[in-house]
Formats: sequence, C-alpha cells, structure tokens
Amino acid sequence: ATVNNKTSQMAKMRSTNAVLNNSFQILKYEAERKGSLFGSGIHISDMFPKLLEFVTRLRSTSHFKSTGSLPKLYWASSDINACFDCINQQHIFGLLRGIMEEDDYVI
Repeated sequence: ATVNNKTSQMAKMRSTNAVLNNSFQILKYEAERKGSLFGSGIHISDMFPKLLEFVTRLRSTSHFKSTGSLPKLYWASSDINACFDCINQQHIFGLLRGIMEEDDYVI
C-alpha cells in the first residue's frame, strides 16, 4: 500500500497550541503560585467579582449618596493579534529563568 507523503507529513504536524500546551501548563502552575509576577491582566473569570467589588465601593461614596447615581463607567479591552512575532526571545528566556523555580515539572 502506498501512503500519500503529504498526508503522512500533515498527520505528524501538531498545532502550535498542542506544541506549547506543556509549557502553558507550567506557566499556569507558576502563575497560581506567584500571581504577582504575571502583570496586571485580568482573566475573564476574575472580571465580574472585581467589577462587583468596585461598584459596591462606588455606592458607598459621598457622590452616590448625594446624587443616587454612579458616575459613568468606561470599559477597555484588548487582544493583540500576533504580538509574539516581535518579542526578543532571549529576554523572554531570561524572564522565564526567574519564574520557573523547579528543575522538573510533572504534567
């Protein structure tokens, strides 16, 4: 039986997400341990409780108590497409050395 070489090669190829999944799991583990090292981004599941807390604090302000209304709130969100194409990889490796404390990770 003859196997189409192109089909065989494509079956061996994995998506970028599949290739990076183990690395992602390690960074996710370290982020849970040392969240303050990972910047100020908010994951969508963390957003509502933080917003609720913020609005609750606004309702306790003198502005709300005197006017009965909240100030206008504005929302900004961004998702940068292909942002990793221009990152200095040597700098990223240096950052990772400071984040990844274990010699081995079990996934």
